[in-house]
Amino acid sequence: MNTEQTKAKKRIAFVHDVFPGVGGGGAERITFDLANYLSRQGYAVFVWAYKHNTGSYPARLPVNFRVICLPDPDVYRSQRNACFMADLVRQLHLDVLVSVVNPLIRIREILPEGSSCRYVMANHGKPFWEMTGKIDRRRHHRYRTLLGKWIWWIYDCPRIYGFKVYERRFLRRYRQAYEQADAYVVLCEGYRRELCDRLHLNPANARIWAIPNSERQAEGDMAGRTKRKQVLYVGRMSYDDKRVDRLIRIWSRVWRRMPDWELILLGDGRERSDLEALAARLQAGHLRFEGTTTHVETYYREAAILCLTSTREGWGLCLTEAQAHGVVPVAFDCSSGVHEILAPSGVNGILVSPFDEDAYAAELLGLMRDEERRRVMQRNVVEKSRTYTIESVGEAWLNMLDTIANRAGASAPQ
Repeated sequence: MNTEQTKAKKRIAFVHDVFPGVGGGGAERITFDLANYLSRQGYAVFVWAYKHNTGSYPARLPVNFRVICLPDPDVYRSQRNACFMADLVRQLHLDVLVSVVNPLIRIREILPEGSSCRYVMANHGKPFWEMTGKIDRRRHHRYRTLLGKWIWWIYDCPRIYGFKVYERRFLRRYRQAYEQADAYVVLCEGYRRELCDRLHLNPANARIWAIPNSERQAEGDMAGRTKRKQVLYVGRMSYDDKRVDRLIRIWSRVWRRMPDWELILLGDGRERSDLEALAARLQAGHLRFEGTTTHVETYYREAAILCLTSTREGWGLCLTEAQAHGVVPVAFDCSSGVHEILAPSGVNGILVSPFDEDAYAAELLGLMRDEERRRVMQRNVVEKSRTYTIESVGEAWLNMLDTIANRAGASAPQ
C-alpha cells in the first residue's frame, strides 16, 4: 500500500459484480464520481470486483484509489470470496464496506459480530425490480404460444397474484438485506417511502437514506445551444425493462408528420435484430440504429429530445445525462425515480401515463412541433441537472457515513 493510502483518514470499499461496467455502466460511473469526491475528503477508496474490465477506466483516476479482484469470479456467494473479503477488511483496517446493487449474502462471515467496519447496502434500482422483472419475463415467455397463455392464466396468475409466492420471497430478501445493513441507500424519497411501507418500518427510525445518483455537467452553454431536429434513445436493447419496441411503434405514428426529424437509437443488445425487423415491418423511416459508442456526449450535444419507453427504471442516468446536455426527456411515469427527475411534467421533461403509446405519440408530436416550448424546457432541464452535482450528492454520502460512524461509536462499550 502506498504512502498516500496509509495517510488517508478513512477507508471505504465498494463491492461490484463487474468493474468497470461494460459500456461505462451506470453504477460503476457513480462509484468513480464518489471515489473522486471521497478521495478529496481524505478517504482511501477501494473497489472489490468479482470480474474486472481492465480497459474501461476513465483517463483520470482518483487519488487513493485501488481495484482488487476477488478470487472466485464465477460463484459470487462462495466461501472463498467471503474469506478473502474478511481478510481484506482486517488487512486494510476498513471503516466502511458498500455493496453496490446486490446485497452481500455472507455479510456476517465478512463482518462478524464486533467488527468496527460499517456495512452499507446501496440499491441502484427500483425496489423490488427483481420481482417485477421475473414476472414480466415469465409472462413474455408464456405468451409465445397458445398453450403458454393458458398456463399463465390457469397456473401462474394464481401463484403470483393469489398466493403471492414471489412477493413473499422477495420481501424476505429485502428485509434481511435491510436488517443486516447499518445504512440502506435508495435513489429517491419515493423509494424510501415504498420500502418503509412494504417492510412495515417506522420512517422516523428507519436506516434508509435517499441519495440520488450524481450527474456530470456538460461543457459549454447547453441551455442556449442550437439543437438539431433529432430524437435520441440511449440504452440497452432488452425487452425485459427497456421496451424499445414501444418507441419504434410510437415513431412509426409520428415520423411522416415531421419529415425533417430523425430518430437515432444508441445501444445494443439481444433484442436489436428483432427491433430492426419491427422497424422494417412498420416502415418506420428516418430511423437509425447506431450501436454502442464511447462518445455518447456528441449525440447528446446535437439532439433536441430524448425518449425512454421503459417498463421500469431505477433512476435512468440517460435522463439526467440528457438534461445536463439540454436535451428534453420524454418518458413513461413508471417509477418514483423517473418522476423525481422529470417532475413537474412540462417543465423538466414530459411524463406520460404508463404505458399509453397513443398519449406518448401525441406528447412527442406536440413537442417536436413547438420550437419555443423546447427552448424553454432546454433551459429548465439544464438547471435541473445542477441539483445532482457530485458536490451535493457527495455531501449527502458524507453525512450518511458520519451518522453511521457516530452511531457505532455511541453504541461501543466504554
